Amino acid sequence: MTMPAMAWHSWISDAILKNWGGRANFSGCGITKTQGCIGKKLREKNCSAYDAQLKMGNRWECGGDKRVYGYTFMLAREVNEHGAYFCPTTLYNHCGISTNFSEPLGNRTCVWLCMEGWTGDRCETSVADYKGACDIVPFLRTNYDDVLPDPGAVDMEWNFLYVRADSRYTCKARNGRDTTPEHDIVIAIDRFLDSGNGAIARMMEVNGQQVPVSRYGHDGHSDMRIYPASASAEHLLCKRGYKPNAARTDCEPINPAECNQAIMSQKMCSGWDLSQFDENIHVAELVGGCYKYKCKQANYTFASVSDHKCIECAKGLRGGPHPNDGTCVKCDAGFVFNAEDATNNYCSKAIGLTHVDLTWGKGKTKGDYKTSTDVKQQCWTKVSPDEYRDCILGTNK
Repeated sequence: MTMPAMAWHSWISDAILKNWGGRANFSGCGITKTQGCIGKKLREKNCSAYDAQLKMGNRWECGGDKRVYGYTFMLAREVNEHGAYFCPTTLYNHCGISTNFSEPLGNRTCVWLCMEGWTGDRCETSVADYKGACDIVPFLRTNYDDVLPDPGAVDMEWNFLYVRADSRYTCKARNGRDTTPEHDIVIAIDRFLDSGNGAIARMMEVNGQQVPVSRYGHDGHSDMRIYPASASAEHLLCKRGYKPNAARTDCEPINPAECNQAIMSQKMCSGWDLSQFDENIHVAELVGGCYKYKCKQANYTFASVSDHKCIECAKGLRGGPHPNDGTCVKCDAGFVFNAEDATNNYCSKAIGLTHVDLTWGKGKTKGDYKTSTDVKQQCWTKVSPDEYRDCILGTNK
């Protein structure tokens, strides 16, 4: 998987990086540009570790009050030709000399994310051959909102996995003074997908610098910056059981029917039986945080509470699906189906309206208006269906 370049560093091989677009280069000095940081405080500060003041503790051995702050990201701990294993990892620097890596506090769940054409454990199964289940747990940035740097964590710099490492450039610190921080390149998640089905990853350059003490009173706080490395490309990576969609903007299930049912099985509404769900005749819907399903075909409902085969229900306003159990509600003459009228078993009394009612509102005539010659007073001029309904029923203000 990797080959050691020195006794204390591990490098991703050229053979593996070929599938990632080749070994990226250093950009030199840069500013933080990413949406990949995790931890609520850091996320809310747009990934600025210095501003977020996420403390790694004091490093008195560096001399003076040089408080250390850290970023936390999903960084690749293992990489192969088809994907990478990402784990929450804190970045910080040591006395402005080196970039350090450590385990954070909070959620430390790692995940394999795979390139197009591959999935499964360690991304070693082709999508065409995959018969397994999909990962039904959404992979979201907010899953890691409890993550914080651990001041007592052991530094992992010497056995971390690098694209490139240990280069130095003279860069301007936040107080305008020159520093010469160490620069490394790693593979990191740059952006999470809103769907929770994957992420955008790329090679990112990190540099850790100490903001030097100056006559303006700066006290030597640490600073970290992370941004895309030169000649690096974005990669859409998907979690287990998913593949890129046709537009390559998101990840979708490899086996939609099985995946959707697996997701539904974890969140079925009380009283609903997933074993009766048939994707050929039913459509699922998320209602109040849990799943129900109904008949796909219009004017069709369940045969009974226990039989979810679809049968034709009353047409038009004379009936419709029961909001709670999906069976057919049939209304008597003089009543119309109303899914919001639980008090009357979803059948509301029909209201008769005359031509005058439709013009001026129920029970009113043009004589009820001081400006009856103004056409805007008439109900038919109302723009929205709600306004028209309120006007003809006389419920508008």
